[in-house]
Amino acid sequence: MKPYVAFIGVVDKKEQCHYVEFSPGLNVVTGKSSTGKSALIEIFDYCLASSEYTIPVGKITENAAIYFTIFKKEKGYLVVARKPKERKGFYQEVANDDLPVN
Repeated sequence: MKPYVAFIGVVDKKEQCHYVEFSPGLNVVTGKSSTGKSALIEIFDYCLASSEYTIPVGKITENAAIYFTIFKKEKGYLVVARKPKERKGFYQEVANDDLPVN
């Protein structure tokens, strides 16, 4: 099994988790204008150590406490996350049963 992006999301200031789930292979994200589609790419980039905070201003940035990207690996997951406007991020490997979403 090849690793893939399984989730991209945000934990809000009320500790509620909001995410988009992905499957192996091609995934298509659709929706109305200003619903967060472009923010997914920016969150992914930010979690993977972008030097700039470019997540579009709006409801997501107003309410975000933590941004995250979760990779599915052969044995478990790799969670990569970062707080808004922070220079440092963090990561953690978790077992299949310990995934913080779903």
